[in-house]
Amino acid sequence: SSPVCDLRSSRSGDYSQNTGRWSCGDRMLDRRPAPPIEGATNAARGGDDGGDGSRGGGGSKGGRSGKRSSAGRGRAKPGRAAVGRVLHKLRSLPDGASSSEIGLALGAARPSQLSARDYTTVLTTLRSERKWRTALQLSEVLAAQPREEGAPALPNRLHYNALLAACADAARRRDAAAGDAALGVLRKMEERGVEPDSRS
Repeated sequence: SSPVCDLRSSRSGDYSQNTGRWSCGDRMLDRRPAPPIEGATNAARGGDDGGDGSRGGGGSKGGRSGKRSSAGRGRAKPGRAAVGRVLHKLRSLPDGASSSEIGLALGAARPSQLSARDYTTVLTTLRSERKWRTALQLSEVLAAQPREEGAPALPNRLHYNALLAACADAARRRDAAAGDAALGVLRKMEERGVEPDSRS
């Protein structure tokens, strides 16, 4: 039959309740609604929940977890925040401040959150800011700090190399005391069993 015949039959009301079909001449047309598709139903439910169409990963819970992930990425790591606090405190001190003053500044900045690598960052920053005397005092404070069993000794070779580089920069600026300070750093390395390398 043609689509026109189908349309006329549906308008004429020739519907059989026994068969659940419409008649068009001698042809019976099946007009029963198609059963719902399971996948489409799940997708619709998942979409209503705010997800991506699946019950497992969709829904508002997935949206909230995505927001938490993006918010977590925006937070600064504890080490970086501690480095910033330590540098802020040290910058407020005059170059060559005593080890006790530096120790108080470190305590206020919670230095326990700093790793050996973080202290390398602090020392190299002090070098770039021409605060080599503060860097030397900081190394002595690190050496005097108690350390846990199995923890590496501080200062390490990288720290001493940063100190030597800071002294060398100051010596090139005609700071007479920097040369003697560099020799003192080498003696400290020998006393503490830190082997110099090609950069020392």
